[in-house]
Amino acid sequence: MNKNLLSSCIPARNFSRTNIDLTENFTKYFLQFICFVFFVFFLGIKASYGQFTINENFRNSTANGVILGDKATLTSGLFDPAGNGWLRLTGASNNQKGYAYVNKSFPSTLGVLIDFEYKTWRNVADANGGADGIGVFLFDATSTFSLGGYGGSLGYAPNSSAGTPTGLAGGYVGIALDEYGNFSNSTEGRVGGPGETPNSIVLRGPTTTDPATTNPYLSGFQLNSSRSADEIDYNTVTSTRPTDASFYRRVQIQITPEGGQYRIIVRWAKTKGGTFTQLLNYLTTQAPPAQLKLGFAASTGGSLNFHEIRNLLVTTPGNLRAVKSVDTDYIITGSDTPVNYTLSIINDTNAPLSDIILNDILKDGSGNIIPTSSFGITSIAYSGFGAATANTSMPTTSASSNSFDAKFNMTANSTGTITVIGTWKAGAPIPAGGTLLNTVNVTPTDITDQDLENNTSTVSVPVYSSAPTSSNGIDLTIKAQADPACLNPTTGNKFSFQVSNIGTATTTNGTGGAARVTKVTYVIPTGYTFTQAATDYSGWGRTAITNGYVFDRSDLLAAGSVYDPISFTLIPPAGTTSYTATASVTYTTTGGANREGDSSTSLTGNQGNNTASYTLNSAPAQPTITTPSNVTTVCSGSTVVLTSSSTSGNQWYKNGTLIAGETNQTYTATTSGSYTVTVSNGSCTSLASAAKVITIQNAVNAGTIGSNQTICSGSAPATFTSTAAGTGSGTITYRWESATTNTNASFAAISNSNSPTYISGVLNTTTYFRRVTISTQNGVVCEGVSSVITVTVNSLPTATISGTTTICSGSGTNITFSGTANAVVTYTINGGTNQTVTLSAAGTATVATGNITTNRTYALVGVATGTGVIPSCSNTATGSAVVTVNSLPTATISGTTTICSGSGTNITISGTANAVVTYTINGGTNQTVTLSAAGTATLATGNLTANTTYALVGVATGTGVTPSCSNTATGSAVVTVNSLPTATISGTTTICSGSGTNITFSGTANAVVTYTINGGTNQTVTLSAAGTATVATGNITTNRTYALVGVATGTGVTPSCSNTATGSAVVTVNSLPTATISGTTTICSGSGTNITISGTANAVVTYTINGGTNQTVTLSAAGTATLATGNLTANTTYALVGVATGTGVTPSCS
Repeated sequence: MNKNLLSSCIPARNFSRTNIDLTENFTKYFLQFICFVFFVFFLGIKASYGQFTINENFRNSTANGVILGDKATLTSGLFDPAGNGWLRLTGASNNQKGYAYVNKSFPSTLGVLIDFEYKTWRNVADANGGADGIGVFLFDATSTFSLGGYGGSLGYAPNSSAGTPTGLAGGYVGIALDEYGNFSNSTEGRVGGPGETPNSIVLRGPTTTDPATTNPYLSGFQLNSSRSADEIDYNTVTSTRPTDASFYRRVQIQITPEGGQYRIIVRWAKTKGGTFTQLLNYLTTQAPPAQLKLGFAASTGGSLNFHEIRNLLVTTPGNLRAVKSVDTDYIITGSDTPVNYTLSIINDTNAPLSDIILNDILKDGSGNIIPTSSFGITSIAYSGFGAATANTSMPTTSASSNSFDAKFNMTANSTGTITVIGTWKAGAPIPAGGTLLNTVNVTPTDITDQDLENNTSTVSVPVYSSAPTSSNGIDLTIKAQADPACLNPTTGNKFSFQVSNIGTATTTNGTGGAARVTKVTYVIPTGYTFTQAATDYSGWGRTAITNGYVFDRSDLLAAGSVYDPISFTLIPPAGTTSYTATASVTYTTTGGANREGDSSTSLTGNQGNNTASYTLNSAPAQPTITTPSNVTTVCSGSTVVLTSSSTSGNQWYKNGTLIAGETNQTYTATTSGSYTVTVSNGSCTSLASAAKVITIQNAVNAGTIGSNQTICSGSAPATFTSTAAGTGSGTITYRWESATTNTNASFAAISNSNSPTYISGVLNTTTYFRRVTISTQNGVVCEGVSSVITVTVNSLPTATISGTTTICSGSGTNITFSGTANAVVTYTINGGTNQTVTLSAAGTATVATGNITTNRTYALVGVATGTGVIPSCSNTATGSAVVTVNSLPTATISGTTTICSGSGTNITISGTANAVVTYTINGGTNQTVTLSAAGTATLATGNLTANTTYALVGVATGTGVTPSCSNTATGSAVVTVNSLPTATISGTTTICSGSGTNITFSGTANAVVTYTINGGTNQTVTLSAAGTATVATGNITTNRTYALVGVATGTGVTPSCSNTATGSAVVTVNSLPTATISGTTTICSGSGTNITISGTANAVVTYTINGGTNQTVTLSAAGTATLATGNLTANTTYALVGVATGTGVTPSCS
């Protein structure tokens, strides 16, 4: 993705800073104003396309681009060890005042974020609780700097009681950290306010020429009504600056442009790394000047405080930035010293960021990486980053040097903190330059960061061999300044020398020869012009010496305080290219004995810092400006590239106003104006070049021409009229152009079209026309192009018809009309009257034929644009769709009959040739048969055993016939299946020879049964209506077998059905038993004999004795029986009567 980071105009984010490293939790618009003031104020603005970043910790003895005045000074090397200083606006003495401002302008369209720490404290008692406060202000960059009143006015508002009746020249807004409370007081010429309000954040408005309205009170917020409360200042007397643990204040100010005004929000934190509290939120009611400068001031009166500032950051919000802080002011070698760094990474955008790359490295003052033998990283901790880091192994640290890399993710509007715990090791040598420089750099990978300057942050920690201490006793030093920073051979340069007491004791006044005096000696070089007003050495006496002056005073100078500066103007002789101004200070008795040291001891060592020098060099040569081909007049929208004769150090101006950020050798002028350029060599700036006047001609007004038209293809549009003539700064002529695509590159001039109006010919495609107004002035031709007339050429409507098809009689189809969207199509049916149909927006319409039984022809007649379409275009149309109607197929069925079970018949289906007839058998699943070309089909039933019904279901045209038509079909053929006649035979039995039995036939009523006797010829018997018949065997003497042969329906039954029949009845004929008797004999009376009866085995023989009653004897299995006569006395006749089969024999024969 490519998320451009917005700059100052977007609403502020919520982000938090810890320590100096911006753990910002901003509400919508935050602290831009004050911080912006300090930001621009101290370091100057480095602008790059509206982006700038200034980091100044004020630890050192210089702050480039900042003009210091009155008592303002940098404490590094004076009241603090070198490299460990503060910006001190006032000392803790009565009636002190100091100011500073950045002598560079910036556009008011930029938003600014300002962040700084301050301390206000004192080393002497003050019954009133300290005073007065710190003021921060913005003023019109075109105004000559002139401070407002001191005291309660804090350099911004008037102070008529102190002889300053006007406020800051060009003042736009002033913001006070008001300790004593008079910035809110409507006294001393200040306008409005609730009265004396100590411990307050206060805003005052613009400077005007009217004392009744100048610098009016705008808003304020009181933190605590008690002056003795530790709010804005620290109210415990201390000989040394209070530690952060005792008194810490960090102020953030965001100024955001809002509707041509500024939204000002002030917040602060009271503990290092603590949460910020919003103190004030105000929208100015007056729009700011186009260009602004930034300044600040502080003062004391009857009450006093040190007013000091450190760790200033000024930048633009709305991007990714890094801020680093450290928890120690300095390191003393010889023992392990903990050094803890805090890195705050702020994503001040609305977008989540991924894979942010971080590099952190620790170097000495010469750029060498600090070895791990001198400094060791103990731990690295992370908080506040995305849920998951892109590099789970982060950080990646160097095994041999103090650097590490990391990669991480951040949510939108968030702050991540990295805490690096380390140790300066005992025995480590002092690093080159006597300082540790820790630098962090962050690089986003998925956005374009428009301000890369704030992606890098560096903190320095000085390293000493022993603890720094103040000089013993009285120790005076002198510092030099010059304005302007370049040697000025015309009006000269103003030099200032300021004496400070950086010792521990206050200067004293003795008497007589022991009286003390402070003297500053300056020697004027030969040929230089020296100018000095009495106000330039206020508080000092002045005595002329050969080629110079001695300035002296005997009033007391407390430790940590400064005297008023000594100033003068010096004009060098012609040809001078460099000059060094030198002055020296002494503190001696009137007799000349050194008294720097304590009251009894003179310390010559304290005189080593008693001389100050300031070297000025000539300004760079006055540059010149050239333009390509010396062109200075161009058309509106064009630009002119201005080129400076200097390749570096340039600063461009328009109409005398600095153009912020334009420092390249070239500048592209986009508006008319007088352009100049200056060249800086780092310490001074050249005279401005001769002006190059650039004229950007007024834009040619192309006038207005007729409106768009819509025509039908093949016609011509109406004349293009001129509703307003073109205008310009020169002679006006015209040129008409046309194109078939509406792009600038496509337009071409129409020959002989120089009039304000134009008549076009016939058009067949949409064409674009425009009129070019040509303004010729001073030989420069500029053109203005009118709006484009679009002649929309509507194509003639078209229509086609489709839907030719063949359908089945009684059905319908759709006729489709296609063509121009929304067109009205005219057509006929079978040549009848015209009918119409309107096409849809998709250009189609469907007409249903309905269910028809005869052929139809739909023929196109014409087509016209739809209702409401202007112009209405029409066109002929041809084509037709023919609907052929096929008759529905038919089918009949025949073959109803009665058959015998097990036989079959044929079912005949007749109908449309080749039709497919659907039928069912006994209501089962559908079956089909295809009729022949003769329109018939025969279905063989096969051998049936049950009644079967063939029923028609439907009929359809045959395979391959289009369309496939179908019809219902009714009718059926019923095959009645008569059951086959059956017959059974019974009567199997055993009879006695000579007897008979009955054979019984059973079966189908009235059936004729065929049978054989002992396999003889077929014989028949007809069953009765009851299905039976009896055949008598007659008396038989041999076995008989009656066998079934078949059975047939009776006479007159149709159809005649027959069936095989099986089965038999066997008549077994048993022979009659026989018997004989023997034994006829003659015996003696009284004796007996045996009668033997022989015959059928086991038979029972009946006999009589002497004709008596029947008696029986049973033959043995051998067929014999013996009868003993017993002893007879008379003749006896045994006579056979009969014989019967034995007991248990069936049948019983006799």
